[in-house]
Amino acid sequence: MRTPTQKFAYTVFLASIGVAVLGGILLVVCQLIGLVFDAEPLVTAPNGVFKTTLCIAASVSSLAVYFLVYVKPVGKETNDG
Repeated sequence: MRTPTQKFAYTVFLASIGVAVLGGILLVVCQLIGLVFDAEPLVTAPNGVFKTTLCIAASVSSLAVYFLVYVKPVGKETNDG
């Protein structure tokens, strides 16, 4: 059973990893189109704010996963040995 905090972290993880993966695919597709049609702005433009947003989303998802995997609820005993 997940606590409300764990549910929140899981929701944050799903949202941020979705943004990171879909944004990464969009970034690669834009650059591919730019290379195929020799459109330099499509190759270089996404490397600014768009790329920074993707990196932040990936960082947020990694923090959420860390919280889900390593942070245990207070007062819960584990049977890990």
